[in-house]
Amino acid sequence: MIWVEKMDKGLCWLEDFLQYWLFTDPTRTLISVTVAAAAYYAYYRLAMCGKIKLICQPNEMTNYLEKNCPEIFEAIYKPTWYLPNGHFQTWAYLFMHHVVFKEEYGINWERKLLDLKDGGIISLDFAIDSTVEQKFNDDTPIIGLLPGLTGGRENVYTAVTVWEACRLGYKIVLINHRGCSHTPVKTPKFYCADSIDDLEQALLYLKSRFPRNKLYGFGYSLGGNILTNYVGNSKDKCLLSGLVSICN
Repeated sequence: MIWVEKMDKGLCWLEDFLQYWLFTDPTRTLISVTVAAAAYYAYYRLAMCGKIKLICQPNEMTNYLEKNCPEIFEAIYKPTWYLPNGHFQTWAYLFMHHVVFKEEYGINWERKLLDLKDGGIISLDFAIDSTVEQKFNDDTPIIGLLPGLTGGRENVYTAVTVWEACRLGYKIVLINHRGCSHTPVKTPKFYCADSIDDLEQALLYLKSRFPRNKLYGFGYSLGGNILTNYVGNSKDKCLLSGLVSICN
């Protein structure tokens, strides 16, 4: 009860401040808005903007980047001023897709359950965009999309990615982790950032089914972890022609 009373008093104080300080005097309102804008600008410039930092031990890769990609270390990172960090971007994402757009992306799926060597199962969802005419041939690039933790085709970020990629002429295959997106669990083994064997078997299946098509990887969060881990370990045996890892 004491905590509730204190909270009520705090809300009353805030209400009084807004009513008598901000909204009754134009000069006070202008001063308050100016101070708030200046504080936000200082936060943006000091906390959000700056040179890109590569945090790791010096090695052959860092030497290569410094020599061949100097702009990485010289450029100043300036995020969009009204979406400076992940919190703002998450709020904007929820607002735009659940309040503004409310859009149905018209994605249909064909599912393939892939049996793994240890008796486990993962699912491959082949995307079919019903809103565009898709032409698939030997020149069509294929993207293997790995969602984040517990992700699948039900997620909005997955649907948006697939929707955009289909319009750019890609064939999309969603590679679901064990147990995710209603994929049956047949073994005690689940999945983690080290589940590169599952990914490799999925890519081998796609390569055997589409031997002439270039295969690319696209991973979000944990999916990006698995993807980059696979590329780093497979080296010359990597089946991918390129990859994109987001929020790795």
